Amino acid sequence: MDDPAEALKGLRDSLRSGIGDADEYTFQLSSVLDAIGLGPMSAPSSDNDRTIQRFLPTVQQRLLSTIPTFLPALDQRGRKLLDSFFCPTPSASTAPLARQVALAAYLTLTAALAPAPPTPLPMEAREFVLDTLASLAQAYSIDALYWATHGRDPTPLLWEDGVRVSTSLPSKVANAVGRWKEGGWAGDVPAVLVPRAYFDNYVRRLEGLLWEVSQNSLDLASLREVLEKLGRLGLFSIAPATEIDTPTPSFFPAFLPSALEHLHPPPGSPLPPYPDSFFPDLLLPLSDANLKAFVAGLLVHLASRISPPFTTPMAADRPSESVKRAALVMNQIIGKPDTGSDAWRAVVGALLSKSVSAEGTMDVMRRIAAAWAGSGSIAAKHAFLDAILEAWCDPKHIKYASYASQYTYLFHPEPKIRRLGMLIAEIMSERTIEEGCDDAPGPSEEDQMKELQDKLMGEQDPSKAAPKAPGGPKRLKFGFKGAWDGDGEGKEEARVLRSGVGIRDDDASLSDAGDWQLGWRDGQQAADKRQGTEQAVPKLKAKAERQGRSTDKKPRPKVVMLDPDQEADPLQGYDSDGTGSSRSRSPSPSYLAEVTADPTLALDAAKKKKLKRPVYVRQLAELLRDKDSPESIELALTYGEPLIRAKRNFGGEVVENAVSVAGAAIALANPFHLDDFENKRQRLITALVACSPTNVPPFLAQQYFSQSYSLLQKGVMLTALAMGARELAGLSAPETRTKKVDFPSKMLPSHLHEKYITSTDVQNSGQGQLEGAISGMRNLLLSKGAAAGEAHPDIARQKRLTVGQTKRRKVAEEGSLASRQMSQSTPSQQTAVIPYAQVAGEYFILPLVNRFWEYFQNASVRSRTLGDRYRGAGTGMVLSPSALEKFLLTLALLTHAARHAPSFLSVLAPAVLELSVTVGARHRPAAQTLIAADSSAHPASAGQAASSQDGDGGDAQVVGSALELALAALDASVELDAGRTLALDHAELVLAVGEWAHGAFEREQAGLKNAGAGGSREGRVRADAAGVVVKIAEIGEKWGAMR
Repeated sequence: MDDPAEALKGLRDSLRSGIGDADEYTFQLSSVLDAIGLGPMSAPSSDNDRTIQRFLPTVQQRLLSTIPTFLPALDQRGRKLLDSFFCPTPSASTAPLARQVALAAYLTLTAALAPAPPTPLPMEAREFVLDTLASLAQAYSIDALYWATHGRDPTPLLWEDGVRVSTSLPSKVANAVGRWKEGGWAGDVPAVLVPRAYFDNYVRRLEGLLWEVSQNSLDLASLREVLEKLGRLGLFSIAPATEIDTPTPSFFPAFLPSALEHLHPPPGSPLPPYPDSFFPDLLLPLSDANLKAFVAGLLVHLASRISPPFTTPMAADRPSESVKRAALVMNQIIGKPDTGSDAWRAVVGALLSKSVSAEGTMDVMRRIAAAWAGSGSIAAKHAFLDAILEAWCDPKHIKYASYASQYTYLFHPEPKIRRLGMLIAEIMSERTIEEGCDDAPGPSEEDQMKELQDKLMGEQDPSKAAPKAPGGPKRLKFGFKGAWDGDGEGKEEARVLRSGVGIRDDDASLSDAGDWQLGWRDGQQAADKRQGTEQAVPKLKAKAERQGRSTDKKPRPKVVMLDPDQEADPLQGYDSDGTGSSRSRSPSPSYLAEVTADPTLALDAAKKKKLKRPVYVRQLAELLRDKDSPESIELALTYGEPLIRAKRNFGGEVVENAVSVAGAAIALANPFHLDDFENKRQRLITALVACSPTNVPPFLAQQYFSQSYSLLQKGVMLTALAMGARELAGLSAPETRTKKVDFPSKMLPSHLHEKYITSTDVQNSGQGQLEGAISGMRNLLLSKGAAAGEAHPDIARQKRLTVGQTKRRKVAEEGSLASRQMSQSTPSQQTAVIPYAQVAGEYFILPLVNRFWEYFQNASVRSRTLGDRYRGAGTGMVLSPSALEKFLLTLALLTHAARHAPSFLSVLAPAVLELSVTVGARHRPAAQTLIAADSSAHPASAGQAASSQDGDGGDAQVVGSALELALAALDASVELDAGRTLALDHAELVLAVGEWAHGAFEREQAGLKNAGAGGSREGRVRADAAGVVVKIAEIGEKWGAMR
């Protein structure tokens, strides 16, 4: 494919129609990359920009849809090829094309993070999308997007889209991860996409772009658009200015270190500085709000690194070199202090704003602003003082900025405020009154203070006003004894202000060794160190996990290295003359090496095709049908369940191939003795039932009554139906338990025990999935009847008086092994494809019931026609006691989970009740045996009992299972409508069930037991019959019409 457009369209069509395997997938990716100029051996061309902008976004969307299928099967090379379609490896030769790809990836991936994206994002692709966005943020930031849209053919609309998606990326990622976590996703936001880390890198790349643009004299409107967007996001914030590890993103901590270095390059640096007018031309056209926020943030951050705790406190009685350098930086960034200019209004507004309050830096910030204003003309200095005094002398400011509602500073009750007013009055009189006016001797300082106090008192009370003495204006001097000495009451602040009168920071001399970084070089290093630590920790963890996995999977060495003593022993047979032995001569080491190196002896291994991990559901059926290859079967069983569950909501692939996979899995045998064969097959078929509930359950119901399967395979079908239904209904599915070992010393370690346990041990333990689920259901239903009986006053009183052991709730310390085991005992389940209530009747219960009646009818006809000959043919497996027991238990679990189905009361409950009473009544023993206490007195009876148990040993199994099926149907009916539908529409059926259960209970009470009722089934029939009788009695009491 030489034409890039045709190559991209061909890949798009192939992804849409489906690619066969991972090798073809990788080949097509590599071919397209070579065609568009991003391959390792291809020649890049700038003519492909338009082609990439037009066709690549659709290809990227299709690639995202294939992530669940091919990403787990890709090797390192295939993963690198896939990443190249979103985030190519940066290089100088492919930089223009790579930037176009990155821009398209930004738009495609951020669209996939939306709540309702155009193309739904598979759950398995979420981590890939976040990792790719993190790589894009590091490799292709705002500078790459700028050059991608400002090349030979500028595209302003794409630039606007790039600015929009790049500035909103952290919020979109956080919102998407929050929604996914609510749905049960366990991932998290990558460290690179956390707002503080992301915008630090973003602003540093933006500053590098600004310097590059400044050297080429390009248009600044596009860059100003980025600053406007950052200002609207609040990145020009002024607090916190001194904290590096704060999670709040800010513009200046990442901008100032490199910007100051570019404004004043170090000696010997080949890089030219910014032009003088670059930053004023860029910043002053900003909106008023953003310009004011920028200037306020700039002032605070310039002052933060030359203030405590980063440096020693500045002396107020001498000029500061750092303040002068900061003022010069202000000149270079916002321009000179021209009265009434945009920069002037922004600086004055920042000084007088109540929102600008940076603790510890306000004094230095004000000195920087004063030095910046002092660098202008005389008119600018006077205008600056007028603006400050206008705010200082505002009566509202005097009134509401103080602790009480007073009118003047000098008469304020707070000593700090009063001394500040005295100091300002003295300074103002000194600066405004000429020196010649106070040459004549005047009153003492005590007289001046008394005169001032009398004047102030006279303003409040005119009668006490003293007559004004004639004379000219005089300077105020509050230098009386003790006025400024000591500590407290504002004296320290007054002394500092008095010592700073007349000090101009512009007079400071700049040394050659001065720091133009203003302390921000250390801040940059600390920020880089913090970001590097954040990025290094996840990488180290991932590397440790990969090393751990590789160590676990490393096979044990089959060749043992010899020690020096063993190496000295020659591995050669004994010499023999051939006369004393009939054995052949031992082969020499050289001969063995020659045989080992002979390639003709490894023909089978050379011709053996390497199996690949399945990526499509249809490949599972192909692997399972290859019964002569144990590797194919093991590969399908190992990856079958996760593959099916991963694609359960991904198109119709599972639905189309579920029946063929289920048929191939059921027909499997285990002649190769594969590890954990039965457990893997059971999980695979259960996953098919849960993920395709409209196709697989009817198929299993049909195959169950076929004569082509063994009893073990039929049990797999029933267990899959029951566990899949419970999963769809949101109920727990018990895990398969192994046989309990009384003595731990007789049990192998856990990993060896799991390796050598067999399916026979699981079956003999009596604790399979089906048995565990039915045991929990039986205990739940019978406990309801027990709770109802305990409501009787006499029984309740007896229970209160009974002293028993209090059950304690199991707790475990957080983070302990017991806590992790308790948390793992309740695994999170996936959301059901279809609620079980919608498919219970049509696809689960009724197919089993209807096919059972059909089979039962045919079997009865053949039995009457052929007699005993049919019984000995071995085809009556479905009606054997063990098979009937599992069948009825499965129906009981399906019925118990289907109580919320719309057709339960009118269709499902009567159908299963009719089946249970029919099967249970037919398995009543022909000759009931009395188990007497003294069986030795009646040896004939004992012999009959033994023979009856040998011949009909499964009657107790069938009767107990039928009673549990009836109990599940009756319990749900009583809870839903108190048995009204059954009592009014199926009264005869309810009476028949009651009579049958009552008879079974009476026989148990009289000591007449069904054959096979001993062992673990002891008391089961009696308890189940009692439960059914209680439910029938409740219905009868509620609806008397059935009597």
